[in-house]
Amino acid sequence: MRLKERFLTITQYIRRHMFSSLVVAAGIWLAFLSEHSLVSILKLEREKNRMQQEIVSFKDSISHFERSIEEVSGQSDEMEHFAREKLLMKAPDEDVFLIDE
Repeated sequence: MRLKERFLTITQYIRRHMFSSLVVAAGIWLAFLSEHSLVSILKLEREKNRMQQEIVSFKDSISHFERSIEEVSGQSDEMEHFAREKLLMKAPDEDVFLIDE
């Protein structure tokens, strides 16, 4: 077939199947090309799940630090122990040597 005849047959097919052609075109548009496509929705869903996991880990960290604050507050011995171990503080008249194991 010549190119002109082939083009006419394609256009005739589209005219006969206008509704289904529009549905297919809209489906392709919604699935891949639009701003709210399935691909972008899946990316946003993955990002939402990642952020929810971060929220859970941050809440765990907050509760850990709150427990540490509760342990340290009110007891001067515990506060000094915490300051020496976690913050690497020392008294003015002493030397501290860090040993990596």
